[in-house]
Amino acid sequence: MRNFITITVSFFACIVFSQNITMQNGTFTQCSGVFTDSGGAGGSYGLNEEFTLIICPDIPGEKVIVEFTSFELIGISDFIEIFNGNTVTAQSFGLYNGIVEPPGYIIATDSNPSGCITFIFKSNDTQVSSGWEANIYCGEPCQTITSQLDSAIPAPNADGYIWVCPNENVTLDGSGVFSNDGTGATYEWDLGDGNTIVGQRAVFSYPDPGIYIVNLNIRDANTDFDPLGCKNYDLISQVIQVGTAPDFTGTLTEDSLICLGESATIKGVVNSVLFAADCTPPVGVLTALPDGTGDTYETSVPVGCYNADLKLTDTNQIIKVCINIEHSYVGDLDIFLVSPNGQEVILLSNKGDNGIYLGVPNEEDNGVPGVGAEYCFSMSATTMLVNAPTVLVGTSAENSYSPGTYLPEGDFSTLLNSPLNGNWTIRIIDNLQYDDGTIFSWNIEFDSSLLPAELSFEPIIVSETWDGDPTITNTTGSTITVTPTVAGNYCYTYRVADDFGCEYTEQVCIDVAEEVRVINTQDLVVCSAGSEEAIFDLTVNNNEVIGGQDASQFTISYYETEADANNGENEISDPSNYLSGTRVLYVRLESLYSGCFDVKNFNIEVFTIDFNLIDSYVLCVDTDGTQVVDPPVIETGLNGVNYTFNWYLNGIVIPGAVNNTYVPTQGGTYSVSVTDSVTGCITAIDDPNAVTEVYESSRPLLTAKQASLAFVESNKIIVEANSSVALVNGNTAYEFSLDGGEWKHNIPNNGTYVFENVGYGFHTVYSREINGCGTASVTLTVLDYPLYFTPNGDGYHDTWNIVGIDDQPDTKIFIFDRYGKLVKQMSSLGEGWDGTYNNKLLPSDDYWFKLEYIEPNTGKKNEFMAHFSLKR
Repeated sequence: MRNFITITVSFFACIVFSQNITMQNGTFTQCSGVFTDSGGAGGSYGLNEEFTLIICPDIPGEKVIVEFTSFELIGISDFIEIFNGNTVTAQSFGLYNGIVEPPGYIIATDSNPSGCITFIFKSNDTQVSSGWEANIYCGEPCQTITSQLDSAIPAPNADGYIWVCPNENVTLDGSGVFSNDGTGATYEWDLGDGNTIVGQRAVFSYPDPGIYIVNLNIRDANTDFDPLGCKNYDLISQVIQVGTAPDFTGTLTEDSLICLGESATIKGVVNSVLFAADCTPPVGVLTALPDGTGDTYETSVPVGCYNADLKLTDTNQIIKVCINIEHSYVGDLDIFLVSPNGQEVILLSNKGDNGIYLGVPNEEDNGVPGVGAEYCFSMSATTMLVNAPTVLVGTSAENSYSPGTYLPEGDFSTLLNSPLNGNWTIRIIDNLQYDDGTIFSWNIEFDSSLLPAELSFEPIIVSETWDGDPTITNTTGSTITVTPTVAGNYCYTYRVADDFGCEYTEQVCIDVAEEVRVINTQDLVVCSAGSEEAIFDLTVNNNEVIGGQDASQFTISYYETEADANNGENEISDPSNYLSGTRVLYVRLESLYSGCFDVKNFNIEVFTIDFNLIDSYVLCVDTDGTQVVDPPVIETGLNGVNYTFNWYLNGIVIPGAVNNTYVPTQGGTYSVSVTDSVTGCITAIDDPNAVTEVYESSRPLLTAKQASLAFVESNKIIVEANSSVALVNGNTAYEFSLDGGEWKHNIPNNGTYVFENVGYGFHTVYSREINGCGTASVTLTVLDYPLYFTPNGDGYHDTWNIVGIDDQPDTKIFIFDRYGKLVKQMSSLGEGWDGTYNNKLLPSDDYWFKLEYIEPNTGKKNEFMAHFSLKR
């Protein structure tokens, strides 16, 4: 149902209203009054009404005008149809119901000689509404005014469109054709961009690309129907298409900075740009969705640029419908899309228990907008919104559907045969209380192919060229090669024209950097002692390479091949410590600013003096630190005729040491510098072949002790050897022997060793310095007892005693028979027990002993008991 109010213009104020007319069957002749439905002003019409009413002018030659000021009917079953004449066979102005737009002004036309208007009204049998009210007027009929375009600069093309460039002047001349008289007529050009120009000539331009529909509006001096005068109703609708600037993306050079002497390639790439009118711009007016119980909220997008008879014939012609919305409880919403003629599809239906959000609502039932999210509906989607993924939003971290494109719950097929022009409406029903929301904007997108031909265009590029420049050395199609001969900045202009007659340019600039030049290089020579390779410090060439240039502006790097130098690959990582033989190397000088570089080669050469010192010597010193016999002689193997020598100790020259050999007197690092008398080549003192180490060593200072406790099954002796004197550059190493047995040492040799499973009694441990610097020995006794003795006078094992305890004179030994009878008490210093008791021989048997002694390894008093055998 529709409601509208139209303000009546002032020129009708002078008309005296005579008789009001209600809808009925009959003919009325009058030019004033109010025409209403059968219920009169403020009333409702009745059920099952069907009337035909004719209103004719009471002044001959004038025409009836009916101005509807309110209009409300029920749906499409109640309607009024209006005819341009005094019969229902006359031309129909249209059929009006509760769905379509209300009638507004209805005026009998010039082609209607009667000047009358006929009305047919029908109502249904179930429901009524307030009907309508309309004012009745008459007036001298407007003449027919036809506007026409007389000339245009530029002229329209074959399709009737005027093509111009942005800011290009358009000149239009127009006039009117009047059915009666054009005296006093006024002219105004509507330029289609919100601007107008008064007069029959208009000179104007458009700064922006696009499509503009220009019309010439004409009014005459007859103000009976309009205080501004009667106007033309035909439209010139001159289409002016303002060309789009082309896309130069891709017009570029890969090398915006090149070095002097190099070339750069610049590609010219241009693509025309399509312009298509937007017939359905988004509606951005906020529509509040306050809390309701079945309340309906609507917002509409006006669509009017399609051909008048164009209808929706395929669901794919609706690309998508998008709504920017927030709502705190999606479960109570029904969302519909309604077409201009009332057809509808449901996009989202009420789920009742679905408490998921849309967007980020403010979570308060107060009508204050939250933050919207865009949800689109399309038949190309695969998932409905109620099955969409969710994200956590808001201060209470509630679930909200993720924005995206989803299937509608209905099918767009229910909209087929809907007209495209008209108001497309989003209708939302809020079914429950305690929540609210907001629509921020929405839009409907139709297939762009539905646009009228004049509402889209794409200029065609008709020419492409580069402006001439002496540095362009080659042109292939739209690609040029440039080779500047002087450093500086160079810009090149790519010029294109389209079929609109518009010319556009794109400029590409390059910088040409100054030439980089290696000033000089020097060959490097290193003398080596006995090796064809030597360590080179390549950086000594840096100053030669830079010359007088600012070193902070360059990098210097060294390479083994020219290709690597040119490519900047496989740089020598440590040029100050480069091990190599004789060869050619390459240095690259590169600008930090431009990357330009120069490469030059130089030679490195190894002169060899063929000698190689032994890696190390040992210098033996005796206990007072002086040299022992046979000190080592460091040999170069060179003669003293062709070479001269200088010897160094720890890097310090040794005065007077100028022979081809040297006898060291102390430990340290010895090196020799050798000069070839013929070539002048001098070896470096840090040349590995010219360096040897002299290590001092001495006879061992030996200690040994029993490592195990007394009376264990496996006795151990630990020995340790140290240098007998303080050594310079000491490198002593010792090995050990037990009782003259095999020489042994630990690995690594740490100057100690442990002999295991050592028998009781006296033992001698020997140590020697492995380089022959001396030996030492130590004797010790292992504390233990014999397991048996045989007192038969043969001189072997005739007595029994504890072995290795001679240094403890206070030791007491008690011997018992197997029954515990004491048969002997003695000291370890005696000759031992001879197997008698009171000078009587005791029989062969096991006997026990008890020993009171000091444990050698702990120094504590101890007591030990064990048994042994007497054998006869």
